[in-house]
Amino acid sequence: MSLSSMIKPLTISLSLGALFLASCKPGAESAKPPIHPNPNMDSQEKYRAQSESPFFDDGRTMRPEIAETVPYGKLVQDPAIRDGKNEKGEYITSAPDFKATGWKKSYAEYLERGQERYEIYCTPCHGSLGDGVGMVAKRGFAGVANLLLPDYAKMSDGLLYSAIKNGSRSKIMLPYAVQIPDLADRWAIVEYIRVLQKAAATEEYKSLSSKEAK
Repeated sequence: MSLSSMIKPLTISLSLGALFLASCKPGAESAKPPIHPNPNMDSQEKYRAQSESPFFDDGRTMRPEIAETVPYGKLVQDPAIRDGKNEKGEYITSAPDFKATGWKKSYAEYLERGQERYEIYCTPCHGSLGDGVGMVAKRGFAGVANLLLPDYAKMSDGLLYSAIKNGSRSKIMLPYAVQIPDLADRWAIVEYIRVLQKAAATEEYKSLSSKEAK
């Protein structure tokens, strides 16, 4: 084959290759749907979150946890960390070390996490300072606990943890185990509440509270 006879097919091949590469330019906009050369499982029929399912009697696609089961990798056998109780079933006085709860970062970040979770889940009722005057209480919900009172300051860490997980003994506060599923988060909240209580016991706080009351 002569060189001249090879130039034409080679030119056509290079042109088509350049056109193909240009069409694959990242970020290029097109009104056409993207080409999916291997649809596989991406386009199969499936249920989406919050959708209905005729398969289950309750019609829910999202299935609740099965009673007496633990998700893989989430088993915690120490009752002190899991339930806030010792082997005798008594509430532990002091919270476990923050590293034992599964927290991998520093104590300062643990405390920040506790503050963040507290402000999300506890502030609406207990207030940002823990004094029981959150927005829910201001709008008339009675019985919100003032966590700064001596009775709560003396409460064991285990009982405080249990109130978060299982709800208060008075039944006014409902369980938050679903909303706060991570054990480290619950213990971090307990730790942050202790910080609020210690701050409220200072003379500086009492002085500020007295001025605000006037």
